[in-house]
Amino acid sequence: MGNSRKPKFFYICTIIVLMTCKTSPVIAQPLIFEHFTVDDGLPENTVRALAQDDHGFLWIGTQAGLVRYDGYEMRLFLPDPADSSSIGCRIINRLFLDSGGDLWIGSMANGVSRYSSRTGQFSNFSPQAQGPASALPGTMVLDFAEEADGLILVVFQDTKSLARINPVTRAVQSIPPPHDMDSVFLSAQVDSKGLIWQGTVYVGVLVRTPEGMVVQQFGAEDGLLDVIIIEITAARDGRRWILGKSSLSLLDERTGRITSFTPKDRGRSPGPLRFMEMDVTQEGVIWIAADVGLYRFSLAEEAFTLFTHDPGRDDSLANGPVISLCRDQS
Repeated sequence: MGNSRKPKFFYICTIIVLMTCKTSPVIAQPLIFEHFTVDDGLPENTVRALAQDDHGFLWIGTQAGLVRYDGYEMRLFLPDPADSSSIGCRIINRLFLDSGGDLWIGSMANGVSRYSSRTGQFSNFSPQAQGPASALPGTMVLDFAEEADGLILVVFQDTKSLARINPVTRAVQSIPPPHDMDSVFLSAQVDSKGLIWQGTVYVGVLVRTPEGMVVQQFGAEDGLLDVIIIEITAARDGRRWILGKSSLSLLDERTGRITSFTPKDRGRSPGPLRFMEMDVTQEGVIWIAADVGLYRFSLAEEAFTLFTHDPGRDDSLANGPVISLCRDQS
């Protein structure tokens, strides 16, 4: 699927369709979109999360189960009360592939499931697990991150907390939020020093130790245009991309300088713009899922390009918000 000159993007349009997009080496050429719906094997058309594993399978998180797509057929995974090795949730909110090739599944209300690439079975984690050492502190998962030793961090919305899961022992360590901050954490990323970078609602970016202590904070006074932070991703040169609710920022940790960018083209939406997710390429191009369509940001040009639905083209972006991206790695 795809090649080195024309990478293929998988992304979703909420309630509309799952699509692939072939990008051209010349960005002025129109993007070509291939659409996938329930007619192609999806259990429903509301897709919230995507991930591609080391075997090339595309995993699709829907509100009616987890789907694995091999390029030809779609296989649906659903909870089975009679089978403890089945997936523990139906409504999928987040997917994450760890360094060992296992898939972590975050649900809207049932905690966490892990799919073993070795056994093909699921193991489940929930607040109802027997024993406090294996019980999750929340149920609604917003994000995952992996630490250097293979431990998995999980961000929970319902309890505004962070948890650390040991995949081998199944031990769960709860990391409570800072005592002086009442904020929902939206994302997490672990840097090379083991520090945890978290995007928050109204508090900007927090940098925390593995124990949860806040050692640094970035907000509006530091140059961020948004203090609702959706995602944080390391750039190839060591700087950090910060995706706000409606802006994109680049942080240089050596100087502390933050440069922010906002798109001028907001499509036909009369309301405020809302970014959902980003994908950072090695070439310095950022793809951003948004409620008005799909953005491409070029750092070299410091410019956004917006792709939206064209009623006159069957191979254009579907009409609706884009909320997740997954770049084909093949």
